[in-house]
Amino acid sequence: MIRVAGLSFAYHSGPAVLRDVSFEVEVGESVGIVGPNGAGKTTLLLCLAGVLPVPPGRIRIGHLDPGVSGDRHLLPEHLGLIFQNSDDQLIHPTVEEDVAFGPLNLGWPESVVRQHVTEAIQRTGLHGLENRVPWQLSGGEKRRAALAGVFAMRPEVLLLDEPSMFLDPRARKDLIRLLNEWPGIKLIAGHDLDLVWQTCRRTILLDAGAIIADAPSEILLSRADLLEPCGLEVPFRLRLGLSCSRDGQT
Repeated sequence: MIRVAGLSFAYHSGPAVLRDVSFEVEVGESVGIVGPNGAGKTTLLLCLAGVLPVPPGRIRIGHLDPGVSGDRHLLPEHLGLIFQNSDDQLIHPTVEEDVAFGPLNLGWPESVVRQHVTEAIQRTGLHGLENRVPWQLSGGEKRRAALAGVFAMRPEVLLLDEPSMFLDPRARKDLIRLLNEWPGIKLIAGHDLDLVWQTCRRTILLDAGAIIADAPSEILLSRADLLEPCGLEVPFRLRLGLSCSRDGQT
């Protein structure tokens, strides 16, 4: 599971971006991280992934502590991160090579890598684009290529920063289905509260780097008195009084 205890973070000598953040996530749980711009959502995911330096003892990902150098190097075997900007994640000459990069770095046999890459490309709707240059893809295609690269590694923990960004309605619907099928822990940060409602049974509301609320999604995301001061709105489907289905349907 994930355990965060009293985590604070500031960039260089600037003001605190995260302020005494504490929460736990159990195995198999999906949790939305919502809040306005500047709330600290992206910073929190980067701390969890070991991209940003944190003091030892503040975070546990299973048996690993991202604040400990030796543990931090082992995180990619267990945790996958989807960056907010897909261009930060796509670095190879072809889509197929990008998707294979993570599994190859883990030292898996070539036959296993090939199988995982093929399955990830199929699941994300990239079949036929394997030999395309990533930076020539559309915004939505880049998003799916970044997702495929993480899916191919089959991590126990998925951290997703604005995963529906640039996706058209069909691709967004497919993403919701993929996320609901994924068996591991998922932390999904962003402004797409409808997607969070359809994929996460629990939601954490961040504002100014602090946790404002932590509750079941059906309750928290229906609380206009909590969301509106943070510049957020109750999801459209909740406003219509629709029930949530975990396959993206109602």
